Amino acid sequence: MSVVAISSGPWGLPEGIDTSCILSWTTKTLTPEPRLGNSGDALLECREGILNRYGMPNRGIKRFLDEYEYFGVPTIVSIAGFDVEDISRLSRKLDKLEGIIGIELNVSCPNVHGMDAIPHVRSELPVSVKLSPCTVNLRQRLTRIGGCGIDSIILSNSMPILKDGVRWAMSGAPLKAISLRCVMDASEMTPLPIIGCGGITTGKDVQEYIEAGATSVQVGSIHLNEPDATTRITAEYMDLTSRA
Repeated sequence: MSVVAISSGPWGLPEGIDTSCILSWTTKTLTPEPRLGNSGDALLECREGILNRYGMPNRGIKRFLDEYEYFGVPTIVSIAGFDVEDISRLSRKLDKLEGIIGIELNVSCPNVHGMDAIPHVRSELPVSVKLSPCTVNLRQRLTRIGGCGIDSIILSNSMPILKDGVRWAMSGAPLKAISLRCVMDASEMTPLPIIGCGGITTGKDVQEYIEAGATSVQVGSIHLNEPDATTRITAEYMDLTSRA
């Protein structure tokens, strides 16, 4: 079975991608009500990486449910909210949809404030939580997760940075070293499965995350320039493991 999945992000639906080698794909983050996101420039390419300040634009849970279509690949729905009731309301609406195998709780969007608390999630589906790579006290954060009905941890989301006084989120290759260290540390602190995410562009990157303690990985930003990158990355990883 593949260990490579597609992460939540601005590239949208898994269309034009060889889904036969994908573990799963994750939707863009949904909130209870539609969000327009931030105005002005929202995406910049920087050296080896991507900067964005989208601000979590999305169509809201009601429209998502009305327009939901199963694409034939296991689907994880990313959700976020500003209070416990938001999260409970969102998670309860997703339990019965075809092809949905889990919920991702996004508590670490660098461009949106006020949704970093981790509530207790009640769902029939497995729930993962996506954490920031700049968690000051990772051990404390993981201890709190233990009582919240969380089944796995994603490390990590994009990195918040300042550019010309504006808050942006950095993803892509520059994030790899930071996220890899988060995975290494977390694997020694929690028995929960860890999903590695950040800067994966080759099969070797996948191998390094697995060796650091991840059980699987998510690939994101590279799809903006290489839409079917997961096919190549998976093939490279399988070649490496076959020669090990």
